[in-house]
Amino acid sequence: MYPCAPFEQNDWIYIMPITSGHWDALCAAMDRTDLLVDERFADMAARRIHKDELYDIVCSWTSERSKHEAMQTLGEAGVPCSAILDTRELHRDPHLTQRNFVKMVEHPGHGEVPLLGFAPRMSESEVELKAAPLLGQHTQEVLLQDLAIDEGRFAKLKNDGVVE
Repeated sequence: MYPCAPFEQNDWIYIMPITSGHWDALCAAMDRTDLLVDERFADMAARRIHKDELYDIVCSWTSERSKHEAMQTLGEAGVPCSAILDTRELHRDPHLTQRNFVKMVEHPGHGEVPLLGFAPRMSESEVELKAAPLLGQHTQEVLLQDLAIDEGRFAKLKNDGVVE
């Protein structure tokens, strides 16, 4: 496993060439076939020993591309990799939005907000997404119904400032 390679602050890609085929594809994709005959990187054990040097080589290559460009190049070459996306990028990802994984939910304080759907997708069921409750939104319901506090006691707690 190779470390993530930084592009710029908060921009990372995870690259994981596990097999010798992945290693060959990584070297070819980076246009660094010279690494295939470099004894420092002859096998997984050697690459682990020289991981700092290899990290610098991969970082040099990735620093010339966006994380999405690097992911596309490596993915097309057959190298397991993924750009690490932040929440904003996930909400705007074309693949996720096309597959209807990003759901819009009405929030009482913020209007319509995007949420990521339930990851396991099943053909016969849909997990409903709801906005998180506001602070104290269900206090009265919980106290009266779940904790069996009577209306008079609840009113006193509210008047005394114990609950809102």
